[in-house]
Amino acid sequence: MNVYQMTYGDPPPSLAAMDVHIWLLPLVQSLAEQATLSPEEQERATRFRFEHDRLRWISARAMLRTLLGWYTGKAASTVCLGYTKYGKPFLLAHPTLCFNLSHAGDYGLLAVAHGRAIGVDIECIRPDFADPAVSHHFFSSAEQAALVGCPPADFPIAFFTCWVCKESYIKARGEGLSHPLKDFDVAVQPDATDLLIATRPDAHERDDWYMQMVRVPTGYLAALTVGCYSSAKAGAKCNPMTETR
Repeated sequence: MNVYQMTYGDPPPSLAAMDVHIWLLPLVQSLAEQATLSPEEQERATRFRFEHDRLRWISARAMLRTLLGWYTGKAASTVCLGYTKYGKPFLLAHPTLCFNLSHAGDYGLLAVAHGRAIGVDIECIRPDFADPAVSHHFFSSAEQAALVGCPPADFPIAFFTCWVCKESYIKARGEGLSHPLKDFDVAVQPDATDLLIATRPDAHERDDWYMQMVRVPTGYLAALTVGCYSSAKAGAKCNPMTETR
């Protein structure tokens, strides 16, 4: 399986059956793209308390629609999304074209693949949020122990590596927080060979997923999780990914 990483505005390559596309989305502070949103999305945009958050959300949603429109041959404004009972969006007319969107600060990430569960997460590195008390609430015992051994200067990177890996896995599973965060262990070092370390209660489930860090601008961390089995071809296990761009 190949991973292609691009920035919004690049010419989109073809999406083959064994490919994953990751798009970096530089979010803009503009209302120009709001017209591409559905009435429900436009109504949701009004709920944001702060204008800069509202504009970033509109930008991310508009870019999502533009790119999904390219993949499906539709105008951005005509892309129709449905939602699972856990709130994960999917394409009503193309349910096997799987995607996941995340955004934080000035950037978003969109991951796209054919017929594979997929999740992505991007976060700003915020030293004020990287707190042992937060890790105690959200991270497994093994993850907390790994963080205890980190030098203070390295703690924010380790904390947010763990955070984005856990988020990407939860998002790929599509079950929201109904899947206990302490039922799996991830690495706290971004250069770790194996980012998904253990799954419980089924230890073999770890082999069903592939996880990797994603290149993002300085001050951010991001991770991708993708199912190793295609829903369109059950039993066809993927090989470890090769980043090709």
